[in-house]
Amino acid sequence: MTQQNPILAFDYGLKRIGVALSKGSLAEPLQILPNDEKIWSNIKQLVDQFKPSQFVIGVSERQMAELSQNFGKTLQSEFNLPITFVDESFSSEQVKHKLHSSKPNKKKYQGKIDHFAAALILQDFLDEQG
Repeated sequence: MTQQNPILAFDYGLKRIGVALSKGSLAEPLQILPNDEKIWSNIKQLVDQFKPSQFVIGVSERQMAELSQNFGKTLQSEFNLPITFVDESFSSEQVKHKLHSSKPNKKKYQGKIDHFAAALILQDFLDEQG
């Protein structure tokens, strides 16, 4: 039985990019990358480490949708892997709601959630794939 390479998913933001990784049929938050001058070398390290079969990128609305699609086009040209864009209009809000409702100590989760949003985007994609 051959093991399929994982999928890397991204929740693109102007300051941070959340990253998630598939493990079989489950998505796991991986890390948050600062969206700075090192972003492409940081992504290359992830690609070299995990050898993904494809990328999934969350796309929201308006200007951020265009920026996310541009990020995806650059990602595809840099690494020559298939890209799937997934609607993620409410992923951050869903993550905040889940974290706040599952943990009584809300202050603990007032930090960055970009990698959780990327995992939600990826899980939705994996669920649709069956």
